[in-house]
Amino acid sequence: MQRIEAWIGGICDNPQVEGCFQKVHAEYALADGGWWGLGLGESREKWGLLPEPHNDFILAIIGEELGLPGSLAVLGLFAVLAYSCFRVVTQAEDGFTRLAAGGLLVWFMGQAVLNIGSVIGMLPIIGVPLPLVSSGGSALIAALIGVGLLLALARSLPGADAALRGRTGTLRRTPGRRPGPGGARRRRPAADVAADPGPPATGRTAVTGRPEGAAPGPGRSHGGQHGDRPGGRLGVVLAGGGSAGHVNPLLATADALRRRVPDSELLVLGTAEGLEARLVPERGYPLTVVPKVPFPRRPDATVARFPGALRRAVAAARDAMRSVKAQVVVGFGGYVATPAYLAARRAGIPIVIHEQNARPGLANRLGARFTPHVATTFDLTRLPHATPVGLPLREEIRTLDRAASRAEGLAEFGLEDRRPTLLVFGGSLGAQRLNGAFATAGADLLAAGVQVLHLTGAGKDVDVPAPDDRTGARYVARPYTDRMDLAYAVADLAVGRSGAGTVCELAAVGLPAVYVPLPIGNGEQRLNARGVVEAGGGLLTEDAAVTPTWVRDVVLPLVQDGERVARMAAAAAEHGDRDAADRLVDMVLRAAGHPA
Repeated sequence: MQRIEAWIGGICDNPQVEGCFQKVHAEYALADGGWWGLGLGESREKWGLLPEPHNDFILAIIGEELGLPGSLAVLGLFAVLAYSCFRVVTQAEDGFTRLAAGGLLVWFMGQAVLNIGSVIGMLPIIGVPLPLVSSGGSALIAALIGVGLLLALARSLPGADAALRGRTGTLRRTPGRRPGPGGARRRRPAADVAADPGPPATGRTAVTGRPEGAAPGPGRSHGGQHGDRPGGRLGVVLAGGGSAGHVNPLLATADALRRRVPDSELLVLGTAEGLEARLVPERGYPLTVVPKVPFPRRPDATVARFPGALRRAVAAARDAMRSVKAQVVVGFGGYVATPAYLAARRAGIPIVIHEQNARPGLANRLGARFTPHVATTFDLTRLPHATPVGLPLREEIRTLDRAASRAEGLAEFGLEDRRPTLLVFGGSLGAQRLNGAFATAGADLLAAGVQVLHLTGAGKDVDVPAPDDRTGARYVARPYTDRMDLAYAVADLAVGRSGAGTVCELAAVGLPAVYVPLPIGNGEQRLNARGVVEAGGGLLTEDAAVTPTWVRDVVLPLVQDGERVARMAAAAAEHGDRDAADRLVDMVLRAAGHPA
């Protein structure tokens, strides 16, 4: 308070006045320096006269030793820093980046103004160091962290990733590879790479999905050395998994890549717990297992284990990318996506992101800051650089002719023709609310002549009503099916959750549906279904409204109304999109610099 009172009273011209000693000696130092300074290391004030010469009053010492040019150089550097913060604020495409860069701007410039103002006597002395210049220990560490955050934010600006790739293109082509004897790069045979479990410390396990000695599956092709790039062979790592909503678009994209670039080497990153552990090898693609690292959402023991677990997962992803000499990494969200994005960024490999849901998940929100190549299913999804492309559909869904496949589907599920058929499913994990309501009302559906195909989800059994004695209609319940194309073919109406995969597949094949959004999460399922419902291809029902009475009073009359169901089917087909996989592959090829 004495310093502030002396400054306000204008009596700080005498160093003997309480609170004015530092101000006066700072001015002495600047005056001694004059135009050109006394020379580096020649300051007199720092030897016992000016307190804190290395910290709060470092600018005065710079002025004394280096004169006006040295002082102006410091001010110029702060002007550059301010401009950099301001540029991020004005060019960023998302609110978080703008707010974060604006906070850094206020922090750096506010602290600099307070320090410089106190040194030259324009402000009272309050003991604030000069950011990035003062030797302030913890203050310097905090300032360096701030600069690191600014650099990370700057990478999300439009064109930043392309500019960085232009400088490091050679390194990005072969991340982490060392030359073999004589300087030539050595390449292991494709089969060896697929089967190699990698270093034990990474937890990496490769699954090929084919017997030893068999011909390579569709994920790998013979030939194609590294020197053949970019004209032919393409190395791609696809990361995603957990539920079918992540796995199916990944597989659809892999199929489209294989079709478009036959001489390609594809590798999938996934977890041992997700559906990808079974579906990816069955599809013929090699799978590398990356440790599952959930982001801790509460302060418990997982917080302490998280950094080490994430480091191991990133290392496993990096090793997998090296094994196929990846030119591009394509992420679909899920637990495995975050380590893949971090590993690709460190290795300088271009990243392409596809977000399935209307509201993006945590992994893709992080990854979108590392790349301009961001694809979304819905045009209302908010991510930096987002380009709506739709949802890649599996080949059997993309090419499905429901009428032509109906007979095969009826035989597959043991159903009869010329009956209204209701498909009930809650995604790969099932939906307990739907299971209970439809199983309870099942006898009423059968009595009305409606046959039911109910996919309950793994580990979720229901009490199945017996076939109706009068109508002969059957209630078929299965935990899961790999032939969703045939399930869609036999159905006249579907009832299910509104995950992005469900919504897009049903619309693409022209199957009307009653959507019941999952009541937990961030509300993305309601937004997923909004477009097709507004187009007339479906209905939306709250989870709490799903009861046996609702099934009898709402679903049963609807499935029996053939004209209304036909109108809804036409509206759904008009809203649907079957070509998203090719649009996403176009983005992948551009990111990889591949001409195909």
